[in-house]
Amino acid sequence: MMKLVLVIIFAVLPVVFACTCEFMQPQEKICHDDFVGIIEILAEDIRSNIFPGVMARAKIVKVFKGKYQDFRPNDMIYIYSDPGSCLLDVWSGKQIISGKTYNGGVKMDRCSFRELFDYFTPQQIEAIDSHIRSNAYDRGCSACKIKKQYDFSMSKDNECRDVYEFPVQTSACVAGNDGTCGWVDVSQRRVQLPGPHDFTTRNPGTAPTEFAIHDPTPTPVTRQNT
Repeated sequence: MMKLVLVIIFAVLPVVFACTCEFMQPQEKICHDDFVGIIEILAEDIRSNIFPGVMARAKIVKVFKGKYQDFRPNDMIYIYSDPGSCLLDVWSGKQIISGKTYNGGVKMDRCSFRELFDYFTPQQIEAIDSHIRSNAYDRGCSACKIKKQYDFSMSKDNECRDVYEFPVQTSACVAGNDGTCGWVDVSQRRVQLPGPHDFTTRNPGTAPTEFAIHDPTPTPVTRQNT
């Protein structure tokens, strides 16, 4: 009987210790990562003993964040991932990613920020680019904190709750002229920083209007040819 119990326990352990990813607003990941950009996977599952950790070979399409001498459009880079339960499952095609620079490439795991390019509208792509180039994410990280919706502690002026008035992909938590933090949507505003009158308060009990981060079945955006 004891042997049977042990067998059941060890059979369940891989499930218990499977990779679990806590949802984080893109700002929380992007502002702390070294590389953010659009890449296109060219070759998948190219792991070898010569280059440990290599998961895929990719072409850089556009760099939002990263040292120019290290990452340029049309450069070929490797995507790395550490072994374990959070080993990256490689997607094919063009996608937006963020990660840590490593050995001339980018290191990611299953919890890293990434979305297929076709799931973004041109306005959302422009918004992410604007947030990064205007340092809105960086200012938000240094001046503001993002707290969970169900954290019932008293809210402070330098905090944003993770409920969104705007789509998640285009939202940034930044400080206004009076130091109060709130969500803004650069896709509607360009790069102008908000004043305190620009912040829209949302009922904490409502759900986000759009939630596409790590959504396994997002709806692709139909692009119009111009």
